[in-house]
Parts: sequence; structure tokens; C-alpha cells
Amino acid sequence: MTSIKCNETIDSHFSIIGPLGTFLLIACTYFFIKKTLDPLKMMAKVGDQVANGDFNVEVQSTIGKDEIGHLAKSFENVTHRIKDIIKELNEKAEIDLSGRLPCRPVR
Repeated sequence: MTSIKCNETIDSHFSIIGPLGTFLLIACTYFFIKKTLDPLKMMAKVGDQVANGDFNVEVQSTIGKDEIGHLAKSFENVTHRIKDIIKELNEKAEIDLSGRLPCRPVR
């Protein structure tokens, strides 16, 4: 009799612990995936802005020091470099338009 009662007690505990454990596993998985995907969504949004010609975007500095954070920092460096190149080209175009062409050797 006591072994049957013990088995019933164990079954009742597992009927509570099982669904609770499953819920906790699903909740932890959800938050882990959300934490991972949110920075990627932000990077995709910034990438779309850059693709549309807006190089004045800033990548959030709250992204971690993992691979996604490294990607974000590299992307920010690329956008700054593109802005610098555009600035240099605009300055050269202004010099050319003002008639002060750089000296070129005569052939």
C-alpha cells in the first residue's frame, strides 16, 4: 500500500514540475532568442538606411562585446569611412569647379 501511495505522490509532483519546467524552458528560450535577435533587427534597419543613401546613421553603443557587437562596430566604421570619402570627393569637386585644377605634368 505504501508503495502505491508513494508512486501516486511522485506522479502528482511530476504532473506539477513537468509543465512548470517546460514553461520555464520556453520562457528562457524566448528571452534568449529575443536578446540575440533585437541587435540583429537594429543592424538590419541601419543597413536599410545606409542602402538608401543615409550615411548619418549611428549604431547603438549598447550592443555587447560579442560577435554581433563586433559586427555593429565594424558597420559603424564603414559608414564613417564612406562619409569621409564623400566629404573628400566633394572637396575635390569644389576645387575642380573653382578652376584651381591641380598641376599636371605637360607631355
